[in-house]
Amino acid sequence: MATRSRARHFHATARALNAAAATRGDADGMLVTAEVSDVDIQSIIAGSMAGTDTSIASMSVEPSLTPITLPVSAMPAEELVHLHEELRWAESKLMQASERLAEAQEARRKDLVALAVMRRELLGSFAAERSWLQGSVRYFADIHPALVERELELADLVDNGVRTESVIHELAAVRSERKLFDIALAQAGVQLARVEDNQASSEYQVASEAYEREPDGASMRELARLRALSTRQRREAVRLRGEATLLLDEMGIVGGMGEVTAANAFLAAEYEGDERAADRMDRLRVAQVELELGRLPEPEAAWKSGIKHPVHFMRARRTTR
Repeated sequence: MATRSRARHFHATARALNAAAATRGDADGMLVTAEVSDVDIQSIIAGSMAGTDTSIASMSVEPSLTPITLPVSAMPAEELVHLHEELRWAESKLMQASERLAEAQEARRKDLVALAVMRRELLGSFAAERSWLQGSVRYFADIHPALVERELELADLVDNGVRTESVIHELAAVRSERKLFDIALAQAGVQLARVEDNQASSEYQVASEAYEREPDGASMRELARLRALSTRQRREAVRLRGEATLLLDEMGIVGGMGEVTAANAFLAAEYEGDERAADRMDRLRVAQVELELGRLPEPEAAWKSGIKHPVHFMRARRTTR
């Protein structure tokens, strides 16, 4: 009977771990490894980053639009590439461990080594994704304040009557970029919360499957703690997801472009040096800038602004191209 009970516990725990691993691919359109699966990390490391200046990221959307030079980030692109590569490697090892455990289950044999490896790789996958997301957040947080400051400066010029073409176009470009980084920060927070939710849920599921028929007080308290933690993390993830969805509506982001739903993934991949992610973000920028231009006043001749608002016009001449 004891052997049969241990076998049941093994297979139940294996099912719980496999279920937790299956949720790794279900991120409602925000999982980096699902949305940016075409990023070739090896080619980036091999040479695509060789000609990139990682201290300053310059982005030109189109010749007719104002290019933006982003400030220096304390998060080096090479470090973010390394963290992304670690995430890919962790996902690969998790898949291999899941396959080995599934084979043991199909053969109705108890492979305790496979079970232990599966637990280790699942936790490693959570840790790798958490580290990559935290690195992405560092990059977004470094760039965002400078965009907000520049947007306020340009908006002040427009409010004071300086509505030259250069000021209007740069304001539209900076405002679009700031909104994209706002969304990226929110989406990264959602994904971090989802990682914590998945880890807490998997720990509770494994603990509940291993629950003894006659548990002691410590086991009961630990199971109650894990259940409370799982519930708390799930509520937090749902709350942040709702806020991120609401933010998209409130900010007036251009619709019909799938890149918006994973802006954090594409912005991070672009910073890492992936050209395909950069191309997709540039298309999104062009559409968003056109939308922002439609919401701003019509540009007027520079000489007219100079006559009506000479002080602010000279200030604009010093701070814009």
